[in-house]
Amino acid sequence: MRQVRSHLMICDKVYRFRAEPSRVLPEYLEIVLNSPIIMSHIEDLKTGTSESGMNLTQAKFRQIRVPLPSLDQQKEITKRVNQMLEIAGQIARNVERTEKQLERSSQAILAKAFRGELGGLVKDTRLLSLLPFRPDHEHGDAK
Repeated sequence: MRQVRSHLMICDKVYRFRAEPSRVLPEYLEIVLNSPIIMSHIEDLKTGTSESGMNLTQAKFRQIRVPLPSLDQQKEITKRVNQMLEIAGQIARNVERTEKQLERSSQAILAKAFRGELGGLVKDTRLLSLLPFRPDHEHGDAK
């Protein structure tokens, strides 16, 4: 978490620690701790058999080694990761928008098909293969 209340109460399954700003940037530390390699290492350190019974002791958590490049390198890494995350976010938003447009288009095509308005308009046989019936190209009738 980037910000917390001054008198935060947490359960015994949660650790709160602060980055020493002269050694590590908090933003960099967040990126590293959420990286697949570190997350996998954390999973390996956990004990217990069920999700509710999982435990990660402080001693085991202290075994995690975080790579600490210079502060300038940490700034550059953080900048580049944030740029990539922004691009990934833009791509996700574009995919979501395209899926919505596709859904609206599919609904419009099906509506036209049920009204018999596709005859002569559908030239691409790939599109025809998606329909639950085949319209007659000459008369617009469903077969």
